[in-house]
Amino acid sequence: MADCHLVAYRAAGLNPVAITSRSESKAREVAARHEIKTVHLDWHDLVADDQVEVLDVAVPPDVQLEVV
Repeated sequence: MADCHLVAYRAAGLNPVAITSRSESKAREVAARHEIKTVHLDWHDLVADDQVEVLDVAVPPDVQLEVV
């Protein structure tokens, strides 16, 4: 999911600035691969980040209501 969405965002001229994941190592791996500077360890921190203007809520269906 991350590679598909992030590639599409870059192609559209958007600049992803932060990322989070349930797995810190996965978030850091994806961030490095896509040159994203900020890795948040909790989605609450991502939502509170003033640099973030748009969110892609790509979470499993059973978590979506909590995040939205």
